[in-house]
Amino acid sequence: NPQTMFFQALYEDPYLQASPTELYFTKSGGTQNITLTCNVNWSVQSKPTWVSLNKSSGTGSQTISVTCNTNSGLEREGNIIISGEGKSVSIYVWQAPSS
Repeated sequence: NPQTMFFQALYEDPYLQASPTELYFTKSGGTQNITLTCNVNWSVQSKPTWVSLNKSSGTGSQTISVTCNTNSGLEREGNIIISGEGKSVSIYVWQAPSS
């Protein structure tokens, strides 16, 4: 019964989790997925400039694709911060240097 599920979700404590919480890319880059498990409206608060995401906000559990291009310089790292309804999660992103 969708209505019952809706009310259960309504009265459940807000939670927001991501898996994995660390992504490691080779120098050639590529795409990896983060699975967001939550019952909140969420949005991406910040991310490294060299990372692109296929979603910047959403409702409930979703898969987010994280893509980075070929690295032509030094190793680089940063965090993707996602938050919603008082909950926050950080995903560490690292990419290998070009040489």
